[in-house]
Amino acid sequence: MNRPSSISVIICSRGHDISAEQRRNIESTIGVPHEIIAIDNSDSRYNIFSAYNEGVRQSQNDVLCFMHDDVRCKTENWGIEVLSAFEDSKVGLLGISGPSYLSTLPVPWWSICDPHFRFSTIYQFYIDTDRDGARESHLSKFPDIEFEGSTHEVAVCDGMLMCIPRSLFNMIAFDDSAFKGFHYYDLDICMQVRKNGYICAASFNILFEHISTQNNLSVSWANEAQVFYAKWRKELPIDIGKHSVVQKIMMEYVSSKRMNAILRSQGISPWTYYTAGQIARIILARIVNKLHILPESCRRGRENGA
Repeated sequence: MNRPSSISVIICSRGHDISAEQRRNIESTIGVPHEIIAIDNSDSRYNIFSAYNEGVRQSQNDVLCFMHDDVRCKTENWGIEVLSAFEDSKVGLLGISGPSYLSTLPVPWWSICDPHFRFSTIYQFYIDTDRDGARESHLSKFPDIEFEGSTHEVAVCDGMLMCIPRSLFNMIAFDDSAFKGFHYYDLDICMQVRKNGYICAASFNILFEHISTQNNLSVSWANEAQVFYAKWRKELPIDIGKHSVVQKIMMEYVSSKRMNAILRSQGISPWTYYTAGQIARIILARIVNKLHILPESCRRGRENGA
């Protein structure tokens, strides 16, 4: 890839356009030649996959930054940091949040994390703000200090911000044939980037604020999870952290418990949702837990969905 010098910011907007506040924020902080492509989805004509594909078609610049319409940047000249990340020819996608491990189980990627683990599971750096004010705004930074001011390889990146060289879209595209909604567009494009020989990375050099609403994961999310894990089953798991066997079981144990709670909240039986192979992995994790091989913090069932 040639050295990039410009950015196209692509946003799927729930209104006719992005807010004036977000436009001012981007223009005043990006610090490099840029264009803003706002895809009008006020009439719900697009799903997120087709909206982003339309943004790619309209784009003219070297790096495409896909951004939620509820994101604000706090770092001056963040565009310079984004472009410089792609001077490393191995980097194919830059974000601000992602896991070190993606298993074969259809669980939320963030559910592998537990405060009692003594190993890193997630790399992220952003301000999490609740639009409704139900919880306080706080800096979400993991690990706390070790990787500050750098980038770190992750298995996949969260879709609140994803930056990808435009040249890669000769080989990849948002898969609007397999997926129909607004979920798993981020993990799927990350897997395509990885399949083409590039890595995904989370940046600790740029700080964004995500002004979000606390949403419960829905039946449509659960259905899209099955599509994603069926599509990429031969490529999973991905283990960037080179975790031990016990560490992987720990992550799958806590994440499967959380996923089971999500499924039950939507009226879905976990035992009919998973494949036979996935059930076997969950049973293995439970057996290891009952044999007291896992640390006490896991066995106490402090996690959501215990």
